[in-house]
Amino acid sequence: MSKFTLLLLALACLAGTGWAQVSGYVFSYAAGTYTEITGGTVLATATVGGTGTNSLDEGFYTATPISFPFHFNGLPYSECAVSCNGYIEFGGVTAMGYTPVSNTYVADGNVSALGRDLQGNVDEGNLGEVRYQTLGEAPNRIFVVQWKNFRRYAGTSEDYNFQIRLHETTDAIDFVYGEMLVNYTSTSHPQVGLRGITNADFVNRAVTTDWAASTAGTTNTAMATLSTTVYPASGTTYSYSVTVTGLPNAAALVYPAVGGWTFLDGVLRWLQTGGYPSSFDVYFGTEASPPYVTNTGAQNYTPTLAPNTVYNWRIDARNIFGVTAGTVWSFKTPTTTQLAESFESTAFPPLGWLNPNGWSRSTTNPYHLTAVASKSASTTPATLSTPKVTITGTSTLDFYYKAGSSNGYGRLQVVYSPDRVTWNPIGPLITMPTVTTVWNYQSIDLSSIPGNYFLGFQVFTTTSTATIAIDHVFGPEITAEAPGPATLVAPANSAVDVNPLVAFSWSVPTTGGVATGYRLYCDTNPDPATLLTTTANLNYTLAEPLLYNTVYYWKVVAYNGVGDSSPNAVWSFTTWADPTVTVFPWSESFDGTTFAPIGWNNFKTAGTTLPGIWDRVTAGSSPTCTTHSGAAMARYNAFSIQSGGRAELVSPPLAVPEGEYYKVKFWMYRDSGYATKTGEGVNVYISSTASTAGGTLLGTIHRYYGFSPVEATANQWYPYTFVFTGASTNLYLIFEGVSEYGNNIFIDDVLVRTVEAPAAPALTYPADLATGVSADGFNFTWTPNLAAGDPPLYYVLFIASSEETIYEEQFYDNIPGTSFNPVTEPAEPFQFDFDTTYYWTVQAVNSGGNAVTEPPSRFTIQSNPFSGAPVAVIANNAVGEVVLNWDAVTNANSYRIYGTTEPYNPTSWTLVAITAVPGYTYTGTEPYKFFKITADTHNPPE
Repeated sequence: MSKFTLLLLALACLAGTGWAQVSGYVFSYAAGTYTEITGGTVLATATVGGTGTNSLDEGFYTATPISFPFHFNGLPYSECAVSCNGYIEFGGVTAMGYTPVSNTYVADGNVSALGRDLQGNVDEGNLGEVRYQTLGEAPNRIFVVQWKNFRRYAGTSEDYNFQIRLHETTDAIDFVYGEMLVNYTSTSHPQVGLRGITNADFVNRAVTTDWAASTAGTTNTAMATLSTTVYPASGTTYSYSVTVTGLPNAAALVYPAVGGWTFLDGVLRWLQTGGYPSSFDVYFGTEASPPYVTNTGAQNYTPTLAPNTVYNWRIDARNIFGVTAGTVWSFKTPTTTQLAESFESTAFPPLGWLNPNGWSRSTTNPYHLTAVASKSASTTPATLSTPKVTITGTSTLDFYYKAGSSNGYGRLQVVYSPDRVTWNPIGPLITMPTVTTVWNYQSIDLSSIPGNYFLGFQVFTTTSTATIAIDHVFGPEITAEAPGPATLVAPANSAVDVNPLVAFSWSVPTTGGVATGYRLYCDTNPDPATLLTTTANLNYTLAEPLLYNTVYYWKVVAYNGVGDSSPNAVWSFTTWADPTVTVFPWSESFDGTTFAPIGWNNFKTAGTTLPGIWDRVTAGSSPTCTTHSGAAMARYNAFSIQSGGRAELVSPPLAVPEGEYYKVKFWMYRDSGYATKTGEGVNVYISSTASTAGGTLLGTIHRYYGFSPVEATANQWYPYTFVFTGASTNLYLIFEGVSEYGNNIFIDDVLVRTVEAPAAPALTYPADLATGVSADGFNFTWTPNLAAGDPPLYYVLFIASSEETIYEEQFYDNIPGTSFNPVTEPAEPFQFDFDTTYYWTVQAVNSGGNAVTEPPSRFTIQSNPFSGAPVAVIANNAVGEVVLNWDAVTNANSYRIYGTTEPYNPTSWTLVAITAVPGYTYTGTEPYKFFKITADTHNPPE
């Protein structure tokens, strides 16, 4: 075992036990007073009747500011995380669940006053609340976190009130308990105490029958009984304090290893080892005795590093008793042209590396920063190879490796090759350890193979499978030579029916030096000379289309600072014929095996999921469904595409004549899954370009059936239709899929055709030749004929006194429904005459034209209901009063006078007066415009 491995194992052991400090805190008990805080900041309040987060269940509030530097376990903190489960946490962003003292999650430590599964009360007037406030004046301030009106999860008739108090200067910690109403007899009780960096460093309390007589916990799982009979009295105070008695212990090295490598953005890291240091003095430079550069309360320092340099550094631990000097450590940086890789880039494999056997980038437990190279190995060797390097008599390959499986089956062999075809071993065969948490250092002596070679990490297993990871790779100088030729990928050689918006792709050279860029050439010459782009990527998609039905030739020239690749393969392809749609109706059902269909475009516009575009399926899952018709349908895989993903499925050009109306109809599956995904669905655009940019949104169909357009039944296909207008240029129909990481989206059977004029509606009321129709007004009604033509957008009602003038006398436009009363039309009320015959008809209208019901229908208005009654003469006198006079009616005992402003509304007439004589002067204040008089021969005047 190398010395570096020994060092890492030693650090792991010390971090787990030898550096424990929390266990040095001293506990004390007091029967004090509980004082509720009412100021400060409310982190959260439960809602009446709330559940889940509305009851503060699992609430966890990171970055809660502490008003002063508080030292916990010897290190200063300016913020903490507050958990609704009864504790606060330092240096962590992951909650410790219900067992904060014994939990194994990574954090700098936590302070648990009542650690268990809690939630706030949700009763009106007694709502759970989490609040913090700073009390007092510097340097004796107290930071208070308060849990008010809490209870066990799902508990009833309970009310817990307690605080954690952090003291400035002394760094003491108090747990203070208020009124505690407990209704609990189970054995699952809270954890009360402190935990350090690991759960092996703890100090806690065990309570059996009396919180005033607790004992020190002997295990990190010790509990404090909380029941109907055992609970802390109000004012119960548990305190933890620490007394610094001498110099701090020396700091321990974490990274980089002594004499080891680091990258030019490397961060120096160390750990305190006891004695409660309050800060650290950092000494750093190229001198043997490095100079002082800064003091910090953190356990890391980011220097400015130069390439190909050896640095020295030292960390001195400091507290109130003085300073403990550390050891001088050294490390080195690579040159700018040296092999140095930590797999941080999301592009994998890294530039110049080759990965033909399925290695991948992983972010699980990296040695350095955020990522590693990982492979689930089998008995078949899998090689991840470096760029070609120049090996000398002093060259080594330094790296770290780790077993991801504890079965010990994994094997790692470093290999070398002049051509990446024939591989030979160099160095020992490494047997993977069964410990999966430790990174192991390895340095391979390459001096026996001077020359220019590719190096490889070849992994396999003796049986079954095992995961192996490598990280922090440093090796010789990368060979300065021109790259070999790139391998062309797409479009395939001699391919036909290629989209004129060609998506070119190629792979990295497998020979020669590392390519730093590529030049793509394409034209109609057998040796193309037209440069399309210069790029460092391995793909390029044209922004402007090539000519239809034309043979093109293309090649890629890889290059670096030394020169260009040669010779370079030349491939050809033929673009598809002009796909412009000129004959309608036109349809697409996605039944053909080519997807997107010839003439269509399919590309991702947002999101990180690859490929993140539409695809073709013959059966649906998530949700389960069959095609609407035929063999297949189009799918946008929102079930797998991360939220925020978007992709556009674009039709061929549509030659729709300018000014004419066309419609698109398609079918979409609407399901009941993931009802919270309010933005997931399909946006339908029409555009003059093959992109939604600048296009017109025709409409949005949400995937969830309960969102617009709302459907009555879930999990079935529905048709949707949108109308658009032709243009002087070709148009593109675009289906934009939008993912919120919910269910898959399916569309099928797209149809584009002209909009047909509607069929004439059937007139239903008044019926033809109807008599006695009310003059007071009524609803004309009709029924659309949906069996022929396209549905109407609106209707026009025509009314006339003769058939010949039916379209000339009176009409009402833009009627949205199939019922209309012209008498009550505010803008232009119609007045029917008694004993009069009228003609009427209705015209159905849409963008394709119109259809009118012919011949018109006719009806006759009722006779005058006031025939034989008094006929009044109306005049105004000199003072503006209304004077009514009429002839006497034989045998009439009295006359009733009625007034209104709406004569054709039978319910609007109001009795004004009753008189025994034929005449009346109206002096009221109501602005009546119409009057009527009835003669009464039965009743005497009132």
